[in-house]
Amino acid sequence: MPPAAASPGGGRRRGTGREAPRLEKRPRESQDLESESGSDGGGSGSDSDGDFVSDLREIVCLLRLIKGGADKEGQKMCEQIIASVAADIQTMLEDTKLKFEKERQNLLKVLSNTSKEQCDSSLSKEYIKFQESYEIFCKEKDVHVQAFRDLFSKVEVEKKALLEQFENHRKEETATLSELDNTFSEKITHAEQSLPKTEVDNTFSAKITHAEQSLRRTQFNNMFSGKKTREEQSLRRKEFDKTFSEKVPHAEQPLRRMKQDDKSFIILRKSVGSFLEFGSDDDFDLDDD
Repeated sequence: MPPAAASPGGGRRRGTGREAPRLEKRPRESQDLESESGSDGGGSGSDSDGDFVSDLREIVCLLRLIKGGADKEGQKMCEQIIASVAADIQTMLEDTKLKFEKERQNLLKVLSNTSKEQCDSSLSKEYIKFQESYEIFCKEKDVHVQAFRDLFSKVEVEKKALLEQFENHRKEETATLSELDNTFSEKITHAEQSLPKTEVDNTFSAKITHAEQSLRRTQFNNMFSGKKTREEQSLRRKEFDKTFSEKVPHAEQPLRRMKQDDKSFIILRKSVGSFLEFGSDDDFDLDDD
């Protein structure tokens, strides 16, 4: 493991750091001993001390070299440990990333499959409902269409029956109107024949002739009567004129009545003809002449 590998390097560093001060302390002690021995023994032991010092110096140099090499080895080991840890972390990150990607893809597949299944199921259900509704609509449509066809057929039958009744009724009306026309014409002719036109005319002419004759007779008598004065003659003439004027309108009334009866018969004939489609409104002539 990386932490276990890192601990020995740290131990080495600590060991080299502790040993270096101890080695540094020893030359100082040797120098103190040398100074004391020089002071005590004089120059007799200077050679041996010089050798010892040089040895110590060599030892110190060797220790320094060992320390530098140890530091370099520790640095290399640290770099290796850091690199291995970084590689492990990188591999772990990549593995985690791949794992997440796989999980996402699986989740998307599951979601797509579930959503597709749900959509398919809902579409199938809706299609089934639509099919049922469409079948019901088709059945109801057929029923309504058949009902409309029956209704139209009944209407056609009733229409034909009504047309036949109308034709029969029209024929009956035409026959009735022709019969009425014949009857009216016969009655009008009979009424015209039954009117006493000639008798009234003869009576009126006879009355007028009798009045003229009486007038002439009175005039003749007055002309040959000398006993009557002119005043009496004028008075009698006025009375005669008055009587004649009264009788003449009285005699003319039957003649006017006959003319009005003739006109009424003519109007009746024309009105009947227009009613029976044998005349028009232009045939009416209501003038007094």
